[in-house]
Amino acid sequence: FAVRMYYGRPGAPLETYLGNLGFELPPYENPGDFLLDLIAVTDDSVDASADGVRSAKSDDDNNTKDDDVEAARATPRTMMRETTVGRLVDDRRRDRDAILAAFPDSDGAAEARRDRDAATNAAAVVVKAGEGAAGDDQRQGSWPFQFSVLLSRALRYKLRDETVAATQISMGIVFALILGAVFFDTNKSVESVTNRIGAISFSVLLMAFIAFDVVILFPRERDLYRREARAGLHTASAFFQARCVAEVPSQLFAGFAYACVVYWMIGFQRDSQKFLVFLAVIELEVLTGTSVLIACGCLAKDFEGANNLATLFICLFLLFDGHYINNNAIPKGARWIKELNYLNHGISAIARNEFIGLGDLTCKDDTDDPDANCPFDNGGQVVDYYGFDEGTIAAYFWKLALIMLGWRAIAFLAFSNLYLD
Repeated sequence: FAVRMYYGRPGAPLETYLGNLGFELPPYENPGDFLLDLIAVTDDSVDASADGVRSAKSDDDNNTKDDDVEAARATPRTMMRETTVGRLVDDRRRDRDAILAAFPDSDGAAEARRDRDAATNAAAVVVKAGEGAAGDDQRQGSWPFQFSVLLSRALRYKLRDETVAATQISMGIVFALILGAVFFDTNKSVESVTNRIGAISFSVLLMAFIAFDVVILFPRERDLYRREARAGLHTASAFFQARCVAEVPSQLFAGFAYACVVYWMIGFQRDSQKFLVFLAVIELEVLTGTSVLIACGCLAKDFEGANNLATLFICLFLLFDGHYINNNAIPKGARWIKELNYLNHGISAIARNEFIGLGDLTCKDDTDDPDANCPFDNGGQVVDYYGFDEGTIAAYFWKLALIMLGWRAIAFLAFSNLYLD
């Protein structure tokens, strides 16, 4: 189709065009292939073809005794081969040059010139709509235009490699089913307090690192960014934001699937408003955890370094998440870790959402002994005991959002300034 467009009008028989130039199409030959065979010839390829013919002569010479070399060269067979080689070289070059010389006057050439002029005018419009910067920046469109183009490309990459998104979503559903089966239909006994906190802690940890693959996102694409940035195609912020946004849909869907399954299986409070709070915290944990992983990838030069950084932050934040050590017992010198710990804020927010309004707790399911020693009478006491009472749920939301934005800023600064050589 492309050959027909360039060497003749659409719908015009290509064999007619070639016939007018003196090239008769062999029987059962594809016209496009025949034309490409005629023109896809360089001087080097012609010489190589000639050398191939000459090599046969060389083999014959090597098989001839030294005393007979001069005589062999004078045989009619050798002289005919020399003539064939010369004719081959001349014919192929002549055919190529004839077709190329006729192209500027063809209908296809006129159409190609119109396409070129249209593309030039479109490029001028893009430059004019750009940010007006000097140098290479003049070749860039506006920031929204750059972002939309890069986002479209990144989304196409995601669609072509659906394995990563499918893995995240399936992992969220599978772990939700496992956790829901382990803590299925938790009752309101005192013993259930530990189970509820354990389920909440595991859920927050899992969602914070459900998209662990993003840790290699920017180390893997750093070379691509450097090449395109040197060409002045886009800014660092457009590239960074587009790649980050392209990852969001699959991440949020994985969190949504997990929350919808695990909340009702475990037997958290049967309240739609509390479920929505749980879902919102889970999704915010996904985005915040992803921000930390992206920052680790941007701060490191390669995957090994990014993996080491991510492991360090995981262990540090996990230790102070409010589950392994009571929030009220965290040393004063380490409380800054708690304030920066998105795992702690997520667990605290979900715990407050779950335990406040839970009602009275029973010591045991199989006894009504009023003298039984109950450490907690209701969910509010659980919140006070574990130190989940240091802020409202809305305050925890704000803390998570600020931490997410802070890590994204660190990631962008690292991406745009480190390892650019």
